[in-house]
Amino acid sequence: MNEYSNKTGDNSSNNNQTININNYNPNRPVEVETIMKLIEFLTEDNNYKEFEKEYKVDPAAKFKNRLNDHAEFFIKEFQYLCSNTNYPKGIVEVKEGLDTIKIERIRKFLIIKSNQLLYEKENNPKEAFDELCQFFEGKIKDRENIGSVAIRFYLLDELIGCNIFSEEIK
Repeated sequence: MNEYSNKTGDNSSNNNQTININNYNPNRPVEVETIMKLIEFLTEDNNYKEFEKEYKVDPAAKFKNRLNDHAEFFIKEFQYLCSNTNYPKGIVEVKEGLDTIKIERIRKFLIIKSNQLLYEKENNPKEAFDELCQFFEGKIKDRENIGSVAIRFYLLDELIGCNIFSEEIK
């Protein structure tokens, strides 16, 4: 069952509520719904791919080496989108309840797909990132209540967390 725990941080008696990502809730912000649907897609069994390679988890090195000419663009866009409080809340709300298996599935899917697109776009991270956003929007667009900016924000968060355009350790 696809459920995620949401700790609201308030002192009310309902401090832990479970969110079932299979049930649409019109009272939940579109950003949260979108991120939940994206996570659901990323963790589906048929999307999982195993690989043997090891990848660096070093955001500073990645931004300096791999995204050098585009680093400022990605950072400014992330900062701008952070000003909309529903985006960070949506990510925290959904990621808080993920188990390590789902986290690893998301990581591997994003590494494989983003590096494939980076290669196809001749190492242009802006073009590859736009293509990645469009890819995921296309995969979950048939589900109701989708926010394409929420997808972009989630992927920017994963970019900073080194799950997109990750460098292989050689």
